Amino acid sequence: MRAWNRTDCVHGFRGHIVAIQVAVRNPAQDFADVNQDTYPDLVVACAGTGKVAVILGAGNGTFSAPSYFLAGTRPVAVAIGDFNGDFRPDIVAANNTSPTGTLSILLASGSLGNFATPVSVSAGNGPRALAIGDFDRDGFSDIAVANQWGSDVSSLGR
Repeated sequence: MRAWNRTDCVHGFRGHIVAIQVAVRNPAQDFADVNQDTYPDLVVACAGTGKVAVILGAGNGTFSAPSYFLAGTRPVAVAIGDFNGDFRPDIVAANNTSPTGTLSILLASGSLGNFATPVSVSAGNGPRALAIGDFDRDGFSDIAVANQWGSDVSSLGR
């Protein structure tokens, strides 16, 4: 058996760091190809600004400057899924407020990589984390929400 050493965790990674300036404290992020150019893009929750940042990947390890979209009062988590069945990636942001937290759903709009004004839905007491899946097996993305202050999980579906 070979001994583990701290360099094992970097095998296969190139030795450079790409820093992207985003106006955020305590960022949470997800990735998907939001502009459908086959390259992974980043979406970051910006709790201090009430926005999410969309950072488009160039496919060579670099990214565009962030584009910001309104996302509610205090977005602390983001997830990406197709919430309206149009086969385009949409964004959901968890707004961690108490006693009634919300989710902001930003549907893909217009040109690829752009999003409509968010639709707000109730989510429980202090939504903190999100997961996307087809939990009811109806073929549509559903949202699971972990609520920090309620110590429970909410599930929202179509």
